Amino acid sequence: MKKAITAILTTALILSALTACENGVPESPSDVGGFSTSSTDSGNGSSSEQSDDSSSTQVDNSSAENMYPEKATSNGADCVFVDERGVYGETEIPDIHCDKVDLQGSVRPIEVTPIGLESMVFETRTFGDYTVNLVGSYVRTDKENFPDIIYARSLWIEIENEKAPISENSRKTYCAPTILGQSVFKPEYRLFPDRIGSYLDIYDMEYPVIAMRYFLDDKPKYIAEDITQAVKFVMIIPKRNEAADILAACAPGLGIVYNEKLLNGLQTVTNKETVSGWPSAVCATDEFKVIDEKTLVDETAGIKYSFDFSDIPSLGNFSHERLTVEKNV
Repeated sequence: MKKAITAILTTALILSALTACENGVPESPSDVGGFSTSSTDSGNGSSSEQSDDSSSTQVDNSSAENMYPEKATSNGADCVFVDERGVYGETEIPDIHCDKVDLQGSVRPIEVTPIGLESMVFETRTFGDYTVNLVGSYVRTDKENFPDIIYARSLWIEIENEKAPISENSRKTYCAPTILGQSVFKPEYRLFPDRIGSYLDIYDMEYPVIAMRYFLDDKPKYIAEDITQAVKFVMIIPKRNEAADILAACAPGLGIVYNEKLLNGLQTVTNKETVSGWPSAVCATDEFKVIDEKTLVDETAGIKYSFDFSDIPSLGNFSHERLTVEKNV
């Protein structure tokens, strides 16, 4: 039954790619696979493996099947999995080249099975009694083909408070999948080793605000050239001892959403004329300037982030749409 379902999914996916998309993804790099002993130092500098916009990419019809394997494999065998929570800089990251990957080295399996390291803490920040960790799951590298990238199947922040434990429902906030582009099966998140230490910031505002960054390529061709980062804001509500996503209403060109023109194309995000109710906005600075207890500014890109902390209830009925993103004039 499982194989039949998988076959149906695979067939449907290929048909979808053939009928709904004019473009696909070129074949992946050749297999050089396997697990090898490696250190956590993956080199300096962010990846230069930036693909063109998919509208200019022409591929054959078999690329969809190559893009979405049934499950991640290395040299035809199951990928190594280490059931351990590690700490960046202290724990070895399994080095695994997967057989079928996209142009940026990311595997997009139909059946997600554990590979690499079970989880890794990449960064830790403290604010009062709160500790905030940036965590990735199923963490691996592929140093021979993509030496400046660390891959993670999911990426989130964990908020802890030993004096007042936080429930599981409100202590984790995941990185928005919109930054990975529209696809049936999402690629892995990519972290750049030289950027680790810059992914999280906490700002002392009317309510503590966490900036959770995601670094794009140096010169992405799908958004303005000066924009190299996406940011998601998370608010800590001390009186409720929980965290809440903050959704944004973004001015034209300042929000990141799915590229609806691509069903199964390259890893692509795009700006729209109007963006509302999405968690991610764009930014270009590694540190925002605090204007007042409700306002942050990206002085590099000239963007203002205005938060609405009014009428936050002590229990229930909480609206997450409390951020306006606009050009700073």
